[in-house]
Amino acid sequence: MSDRGTPDGSASESPAPGYYPDPSIPGYIRYWDGRAWVPGSSRRAPQEGGVLSQPTPPAGPVWTLPLQGPFTSVERGERAAPVVRRFAARAVDALLKSVIVAGASEPLWLAVLRHVRQRIDDAAAAGQSTTVWLIDGTTGVLGAAVVAVALVTGFLYEALPTARWGRTPGKWLFALAVVDVETMTPPGFRRATRRYLTRFLLNVLLIGFLTSSLWPVADYPRRQGWHDKAAHTWVVRRSATPLDWKPLRTRLRRLIGPVRRWYESWARRPERTRTAEAAAKAEESRGSKTRLDLVGLSDRPETAAAVGSIEAVLERVFRTLGPPPEGLSHDKEPVVHGGGGNAQ
Repeated sequence: MSDRGTPDGSASESPAPGYYPDPSIPGYIRYWDGRAWVPGSSRRAPQEGGVLSQPTPPAGPVWTLPLQGPFTSVERGERAAPVVRRFAARAVDALLKSVIVAGASEPLWLAVLRHVRQRIDDAAAAGQSTTVWLIDGTTGVLGAAVVAVALVTGFLYEALPTARWGRTPGKWLFALAVVDVETMTPPGFRRATRRYLTRFLLNVLLIGFLTSSLWPVADYPRRQGWHDKAAHTWVVRRSATPLDWKPLRTRLRRLIGPVRRWYESWARRPERTRTAEAAAKAEESRGSKTRLDLVGLSDRPETAAAVGSIEAVLERVFRTLGPPPEGLSHDKEPVVHGGGGNAQ
């Protein structure tokens, strides 16, 4: 069989009309009319010697397989996801959504707790035996607001990624994907929304765990929960396509470049301060050392001998000159020149 799945091994010719293994349901067969699968013709594979009747032609348009044969998805190894792997992925998604919802609705449930505590304190202060209902008008409105926050958060976390990529963070972690049962592609916005809302309603009715985690155990070979049946989706085991990180790394560098430079400047500020302080201390040390050397010159023997000789020479000079002459004064009298009156 070729890569297009033609029985005769030719990739250029389409398979002859007939029943072939259903690419979306192991153990089932579906009718191929020579160009496309016939909708509604999927059925369980017959026993040895069984005869199958030709299906009636569809009245509307049929799904075509561009550039693919009827066995392409089977050759890719797409099979129903194991229940244990699906349960683990669901647990991861539930944990992440719970954290997000708890953080987003914190003011609401804190207000509920304060209101209930206030009613209990009022009843205790009254000194009478009374019944305090935990659900009243205030707590009911706040509880509905918490449910609305959980609904919106789950839609953004689960429905939109499923519509676009067919997987949530939990399914990506465990190599699972949600696909359309006919096209084997991501289900799209409408079916992803229907799938999420159905499961959310089942969770509100407290049967979501049964229908989404335990029901696929008995639903063989499709392994579909009620929400998958309502949305016509199928959870398969499929690894994610490797991402091209080069453009992402370039954008991240451009984004965090200014932040990194600011952080490096801020982080190196103490180091620059320590360097400046060390330079100032070294300069001060050099200045004080010079002053100490100048002061300490008088303690040296050669300095004392030079000073003594200078004093002896000066003493001999003053004795030779003798005392200053008498009548020498530095006072000046003004001299008046005839009529001008100018003082000098």
